Amino acid sequence: MWFFFIYLNRIIIENQNLKLMKTVQPFFSFLMMVLFFNVTNLSSQTHSVAEEGNTWHVLRDAANPVFFTEIYRVEGDTIIAEETWQIISCAIEPEDIDNETWPTKFYLLEKEGMLYFTLPDELTPRLYFDFTAEVLEEVELFSPFLNSSFQVTIESIETIEIEGISYHQFIIQKPIGEEDYVTEIWIEGIGSLNGIFYGNSDPNITGIQFDLTCFSQHSEVVYPEGFEGNCYQTNVSTQDLQFSHQVRIHPNPFRNFIYVSQNEKRILSAALVDSNGKTVLEEKQSGTSGELMLQTGHLSAGLYMLKVITDEGQVVRKVIKH
Repeated sequence: MWFFFIYLNRIIIENQNLKLMKTVQPFFSFLMMVLFFNVTNLSSQTHSVAEEGNTWHVLRDAANPVFFTEIYRVEGDTIIAEETWQIISCAIEPEDIDNETWPTKFYLLEKEGMLYFTLPDELTPRLYFDFTAEVLEEVELFSPFLNSSFQVTIESIETIEIEGISYHQFIIQKPIGEEDYVTEIWIEGIGSLNGIFYGNSDPNITGIQFDLTCFSQHSEVVYPEGFEGNCYQTNVSTQDLQFSHQVRIHPNPFRNFIYVSQNEKRILSAALVDSNGKTVLEEKQSGTSGELMLQTGHLSAGLYMLKVITDEGQVVRKVIKH
């Protein structure tokens, strides 16, 4: 439509009637400016990560022989300190996927290009990502999985197209050691390609690889564009999954204690192993109880492997001490 106004403007300029030109030209010039602003604004619009209908399929342990999928979605909102946060729920347990309501995992708030994160039991806003950051800018971002903040550098910002819509893609670098670094990709409106809960994490620290398999809006896969595979991937048998999920570990993250339980089965022992492979705590069951408690108040904050042995076998889970 704005080509039409350019054409009319040109006719007015060429018109010999100077009075008509002086009267009408400013009006058409103003309309042209408004149209140009709207077109420019549409081409540079931002996208919100925390929108109703957004779903993330995240492949966990993608680099290891055993892998499975976690599913996250926006499920309503809640008011915290007079601000509206989006509720992010998660289905990890097989029985959760078919339920209408999933367990709440965390909350997200996005305002003025800033994405904030908080846990239901903490309600402390942490800067998860800054979509207003510029190239080579250093930003301190929070890693929910590691429960720590890290200084990262915006290495580059690119514009990509997904189904004909432009998105800003941020490539960030986080130093590990004196000379090496880990690279991660964030996309506005989608989040980290590590997955919505695993942004700013480092597989060199966690020992786990996370990959965003699919990002969907209202059940339609948006990213990767043209994806025709199965968003839910696993090579773990149903029997193994059921056994693994029968073992309940809570709370996680933990502070002063951690409970391990399994319905109608005996927990034989549970041990915590630190990032160096050292067993720092082990408890053995003296009776026939299906529950075991570990006192963890003396342990340092960080990532641990929890090895649980039951009557039916062994389960290994990643747990975090706050």
